[in-house]
Amino acid sequence: MTTMDINQLSLDQRLQTVIARLFGIEDAAFRDALLQNSSFIELDGGDTLFEKGEDSDHMYILISGRLHAAVDIDGKQKIVGEIGVGETVGE
Repeated sequence: MTTMDINQLSLDQRLQTVIARLFGIEDAAFRDALLQNSSFIELDGGDTLFEKGEDSDHMYILISGRLHAAVDIDGKQKIVGEIGVGETVGE
């Protein structure tokens, strides 16, 4: 299933697909336990998830869209990477 295909699914279906890919587990009890202990955030285009140097004790799993990893060079944002559906970011 491609990223384009995943984005056409309902939120629940996207979560199931991404969790199965990431953890290699399709067990409903595992998925439900993971979801019960998770928080969800939604970002708009251009929003910042976190900045370099911030304390981090979270792992984020991207279930829709994409994130850019950017650094500030001489006052300008330079994109140095991209995080896609099913990938994680944070610690």
